[in-house]
Amino acid sequence: MKSQIISLIMLVLLTGITYANRVNVEILNRLRADGIDIEDLERRRQEYGYIAEDDDSPTDQIQRYNDFMGIMRNEFSSRIPEIEYKIGSNANVKVTHDIPETIRNFVLDFGFYIFMDELKYGVTNEDYPGIQAVYNFMFYISLIDPHTNRIVGKYKVQGQWTSETHLSAEEMAEMALKLLEEDQMPKVDELEADIKRYADYHSATIKYSETDQQANGSNIGTVTVSNIQDILIGEAKNNTVCRFRLEAKRGKFTETGTHWVEFDGNEMYYGGDKVSFEYLTYNCNDYETNKEQDEFTLKQISLMAESYSNVVKTQIVDFTCEVLYDVYMNYYGQGFAEAEMVWRNVKIAFPDENNPVKIINPDTYDESENVEPPYSIKIPGYGLETYYSLCENEYDTPEIIKLRSPNGANVWLSTGEEALNYFSIESTPSSPQIHLEVGVDLYIEDTQMDLRISPETDDMVSGGLRDFKQMSLNSEVIENLSNGQNAIWEMTSAKGAKMKLEFKPINNQNTF
Repeated sequence: MKSQIISLIMLVLLTGITYANRVNVEILNRLRADGIDIEDLERRRQEYGYIAEDDDSPTDQIQRYNDFMGIMRNEFSSRIPEIEYKIGSNANVKVTHDIPETIRNFVLDFGFYIFMDELKYGVTNEDYPGIQAVYNFMFYISLIDPHTNRIVGKYKVQGQWTSETHLSAEEMAEMALKLLEEDQMPKVDELEADIKRYADYHSATIKYSETDQQANGSNIGTVTVSNIQDILIGEAKNNTVCRFRLEAKRGKFTETGTHWVEFDGNEMYYGGDKVSFEYLTYNCNDYETNKEQDEFTLKQISLMAESYSNVVKTQIVDFTCEVLYDVYMNYYGQGFAEAEMVWRNVKIAFPDENNPVKIINPDTYDESENVEPPYSIKIPGYGLETYYSLCENEYDTPEIIKLRSPNGANVWLSTGEEALNYFSIESTPSSPQIHLEVGVDLYIEDTQMDLRISPETDDMVSGGLRDFKQMSLNSEVIENLSNGQNAIWEMTSAKGAKMKLEFKPINNQNTF
């Protein structure tokens, strides 16, 4: 027996099958019924076509009305067990009374109305000889969510009696209370149907915290579900009405390590109408089509104590499969200049089995064609130049953060089509290893003093403070850039000037 129980528990854990609970409906221990005053009695008489004469005093009727309401309120509590029995309970709904608020999902609120149509003694109605009074009684019942005050269902129990005399308060109460014994009382199946009608959800909001984050199989973001049908119905703090499952088509939720995660309606209701989960992105390299999207589906998997199959919301979230970098350059040349600038949104990609190098023939190249790194250009008589980066700016112009000369001279950066600004990761026939090509069209006053990394340097110009010898990128930097991670490349010129290039991925939270 023990092994069977363990097997059952394991099955539930593995399949994720969990149902919500039998909901509790409490019959409130009160009857809403007000007394009547002279003005209201007179309004009712006029509304129904009988205007009292000057010598007709309604005092007796008012007193009997108020006495009657007092009896009804006092007697109602003793009739609750009978009401509970008449309504019944089933596998989904338990109708009861006097239960803790923490497990109370709905309440049945009873109100009462009476219309006393009594003729004055000595007055007869020719159409109904011998009838001195007609009494209309009605219990109006509301099924209410006490947490939101939303009315989920409305029901009536009513009846009419005629009398040859004016009935006393006790006689009227005896007639009215008989209605609670009749089959007009709503049945539990009606309550269940009304709850299902309101708790059958078909809208929600699903948001991802970083919609432009790279999908590389290691980044973690947050998926938040909120506003299910504006607000959930009947969710008690310790007894839920519905259970939901959030599914991701590609990524996984860290809480479960699977493509799905489940939660109860009361978790959302008492969590500020939202619930959030950590989500591990998929890897773009695992897919051939629609790589930059994941599909999230919110399903309602149980309602009350039954399994349920209802798609509440499907949401497509966009991701990015390319690595975008902000490439920061820090330069310091003593007595010459200090500079800090950044190339924004630089695409960097190295070839692999899923992303081979595209070869471009200049003679047949269509300029309208979108070119993404890595790509090679076939140059006649020279060979292939391969590019592993692409700057966002058309002229590779960096954004200046800091630029100054220690002697107070005016330092400025030339921009535009004629300027010689460039940033590139490439390999060429003359320099076949992967390396950096960097140029900054820098001016001090009217003299062009551009900074550069190139195969050829002139140490005599500016005392060798602006020229840096080209070096191949090492395997660590290439590996980090291939994985969308931070990388740093530092250089020193022949005359001691310092240059540091820092690659910061802008769409990757897990940079290490």
